[in-house]
Amino acid sequence: SSTSADGALASFVDERTANIGVLNLVTGETRMLTNYGNWNRTNGVAGMNQISPDGKWVVFYAGLHLGVGELRLIRTDGSETKVLQRGVVDNRTWPAGWTADSKNVIGLHVFKKPDGTWQEDLDFLPVDGGPVRVWKAGLGVVRSQMRVRVSPDGRWLAYSSEAIPARVAAVEDSGRTGFVSADDSERVMGWSPDGRYLL
Repeated sequence: SSTSADGALASFVDERTANIGVLNLVTGETRMLTNYGNWNRTNGVAGMNQISPDGKWVVFYAGLHLGVGELRLIRTDGSETKVLQRGVVDNRTWPAGWTADSKNVIGLHVFKKPDGTWQEDLDFLPVDGGPVRVWKAGLGVVRSQMRVRVSPDGRWLAYSSEAIPARVAAVEDSGRTGFVSADDSERVMGWSPDGRYLL
């Protein structure tokens, strides 16, 4: 789950049915966006999800039969749904965040290479369906959900996981590092509104 940049909307999964919804944090109104049935692996079991900074889209992973799934987008008013990427066995992408302009989903791409080893990358997937950009290849063993937060000005991407301590790199050049935590236990939580501090 996550919140829009203005703090007005939050995305969530209904744990009883595995459907996606949004909560208006101002009015308290809840709106369900999908109606796939109860934990329905034919239509999709919704899991990891992220609302776009502008509050217009929710990206989520929909698990299907045989251990595969899809990375899907749905508008927060429920008016449009589309598949951003179809997964296959041993090759899937989970939503990790968004770029600040809401034009790209940041996905954690996990796949098995021909030599039988696994690779985990952070990719930028355009909402308009353009070509995928590999932002950071070969992250190593992530082990658990990747935390990704883009700075308010859109210039820096902070990320961490259970196996990767907090670090910051430039959105336009992942090789240009701004910060790497010396403490293996530090995890990314967010940015200060002015972008000067990382929580």
